[in-house]
Amino acid sequence: MKELILTKASNSAVSGTKPVFIDIELHKQIKELKEETGLPITTIVNTFLRYGIDNVEIKDGE
Repeated sequence: MKELILTKASNSAVSGTKPVFIDIELHKQIKELKEETGLPITTIVNTFLRYGIDNVEIKDGE
């Protein structure tokens, strides 16, 4: 599977947002990434979600 790369940046444009609920532990890890990269939480979450959507494989339930 391809690596997910976050590039440290100072200015990230956001066109709009919607709320999403996540586990407290995931939020803590995302905040740590925010501190390390300087990226807004929205940019980090969008990057992870885009990667997941682009790389998802759907299988039958059985």
